[in-house]
Amino acid sequence: MKLHARSLGAALQARGKDADFSVEEIATLEAARVSRNYLAHEAAAAGLYVPPKTVKRKLREILGGTADTAAIEKERAEMLVTHIRRALPAFEEAVRALAQADNMVAGWSYLIQEKQDHRRPPLDGT
Repeated sequence: MKLHARSLGAALQARGKDADFSVEEIATLEAARVSRNYLAHEAAAAGLYVPPKTVKRKLREILGGTADTAAIEKERAEMLVTHIRRALPAFEEAVRALAQADNMVAGWSYLIQEKQDHRRPPLDGT
């Protein structure tokens, strides 16, 4: 199993060889792990300010008081929108992968809970 030996991966591995996980289920969980890491570590980078090539000239202008701050802010806004538009497909894909895995695990959790509910004695003690 390609899942890491922690959290859900550890729980699945603990079930051993008698667990019947399909290739698709393992692929779904692996895609969710990769997507979680992308969202946690890389997705926000698209929204960070990337300075233009002329940043040194503009810095001199800003420090000298001659910079057109409205033009700089407009350029920055355009850059942010461009970067976010480029990153959006990867972000959407990561969210979908996480949602798919979450749905699958929620289904497993429901089935486990249902089995436990059927084993409990009635509340009235009979």
